[in-house]
Amino acid sequence: LANLLLPSSQGKILDQIVSENKSEFIYQIKKFLVLSVMVGFFGAIKNLCFTFISRRLTVSIRSHMFDNLIVQNIEFFDDMSTGELLSRMTNDVNGLMTPLRTMLSSTLSNVMYICGGLIMCFATSWRLSMLSFATVAPVLFLTGQYAKWSRN
Repeated sequence: LANLLLPSSQGKILDQIVSENKSEFIYQIKKFLVLSVMVGFFGAIKNLCFTFISRRLTVSIRSHMFDNLIVQNIEFFDDMSTGELLSRMTNDVNGLMTPLRTMLSSTLSNVMYICGGLIMCFATSWRLSMLSFATVAPVLFLTGQYAKWSRN
């Protein structure tokens, strides 16, 4: 959410440069630095949370794989070596988790940006927001129609 406030803060800094108000300029610079630190801090917290969640999910998937592996027939274990089983468990789960982690992170971040952006739009000017949404909807519809047409 602090990411959404950075452009506004940059605009206020430029406004103070033009108006040559040194005290307000210094205040806006300090505000910008605080926002930048907040962006970094919350980004680190977000990455830590996603790492923690993805590791727990990886452990859960590996546990389910192991539970299903244990109930196999003896013939299954005669054909497979221990190293091959361990390698498959490790590589297959990691191969599954990499895109899942990326999709989860980007989806949650984009939802937060959309919600924050909508709030910022309406806080700035509800009339301009309604105008922009009225023009975005037809463009999205036409883009979807073109995507369907181009697939065929």
